[in-house]
Amino acid sequence: MVALAFGQAHAAEALAVWSFARSFGAPLQLLPFSLEDLCVALERDESPKPNEAAAPRVTVSVSPLLAELHLRLLRVVLRDASKPYAYPYP
Repeated sequence: MVALAFGQAHAAEALAVWSFARSFGAPLQLLPFSLEDLCVALERDESPKPNEAAAPRVTVSVSPLLAELHLRLLRVVLRDASKPYAYPYP
């Protein structure tokens, strides 16, 4: 069982994202990852950021897993957006 540092409030959403990625991973060309990997990535992304006033040159650390997931989804959306549709717009 995975211990969720971000709490049970977002457990259903995390499970839905993981299930989606497992179902559509091959067409999206995603490597398989575990629910625990996703939870760690979400926890990393949810970690508190330092105050910008105290340190104006703060770099935000983004999870490679979440970045790759977003990139693969954006590629599909952009590829589909460039295709002409068979029906005219209203």
